[in-house]
Amino acid sequence: MADWQVRLLGNFEVWRDQTPQGHAFETDSARALFAWLCLNYGKTIRRDALAALIWPDKPQTAALSALRTTLTRIRRALDAGADGLSPLHADTQTVTLTLSDEWTVDALRFEQNIAHAQAHPHRRVIGCPTCLDVLRQAVACYEGELLAGLSIESDAFQDWLTHQREHFHRAALEAMGHLAERALL
Repeated sequence: MADWQVRLLGNFEVWRDQTPQGHAFETDSARALFAWLCLNYGKTIRRDALAALIWPDKPQTAALSALRTTLTRIRRALDAGADGLSPLHADTQTVTLTLSDEWTVDALRFEQNIAHAQAHPHRRVIGCPTCLDVLRQAVACYEGELLAGLSIESDAFQDWLTHQREHFHRAALEAMGHLAERALL
């Protein structure tokens, strides 16, 4: 089994068994689509919706063709392991990315840690060693804005990306604020 690590917070990077794989994602559209699928893993998404997200200005047939090519690039980058299973499942109508335990995605780990701290019962975050620890882990994941430097000529994708960047940035600032407040005690 391969060990996969994906960095979406900061510059896009992918490692397989500690070997960089980012070069395998040949285009910004492949990086953008893979990142979007990572943040929506487990969901079955219609192909036409993905095509419209990344290539909204192209006619539908051209956008679907571009999606097919990009999915092939992603599948090649993920290179199904010895068991022949790929985390990317696509049929004629839908696409799904399934991530097993061998996958670590920084943005997902960040979200899990933030959610854990928010759901943990305590009077104050800064008085809870468990929450402070998971907030430190979350902050360690946050190496910069989501998909830093990535640019796609799609208003729909850029709107989604801007919203996501603001979400992660606010959560990181809040976590850092709790940690700073604790450090001042």
